[in-house]
Amino acid sequence: MTQKVYFAILHQKKLMKDLVKLVSSLISLRG
Repeated sequence: MTQKVYFAILHQKKLMKDLVKLVSSLISLRG
């Protein structure tokens, strides 16, 4: 596996985590 692919996957995982955080905070705000 090339480093580029590895970093791309890591970046995607981080984006997913941020997205989940955002959605859960929105849900808690709506309440």
